[in-house]
Amino acid sequence: MLGHDHALSGALAFAAVAPLLPVGGTQLAVCVALGMLAHLAGDMLTRDGCPLLYPVSRHEFGLLPEPMRITTSKLAERWVISPLLLAGLAYFLWRDAAPALV
Repeated sequence: MLGHDHALSGALAFAAVAPLLPVGGTQLAVCVALGMLAHLAGDMLTRDGCPLLYPVSRHEFGLLPEPMRITTSKLAERWVISPLLLAGLAYFLWRDAAPALV
């Protein structure tokens, strides 16, 4: 089981507290909450699922039927998906940050 850091309550709690922060405010809350929800959805695609209602329930929810769920830390993730994600991140950083640095 993944634990409380992968529960829906964590995303909701941060979204409630973030507008009170001196930096970023509401925009930060929306961006982080959306990122956390995307992460939860990704975890729900895995074989183990995600305990969305922790600590109320330890039931692990999944978005796909069990035979279709993915397994993480396998060859394809390490050598194909991760490098492609890093290349995409590098491209977007270069595209968006380079003009500000020049």
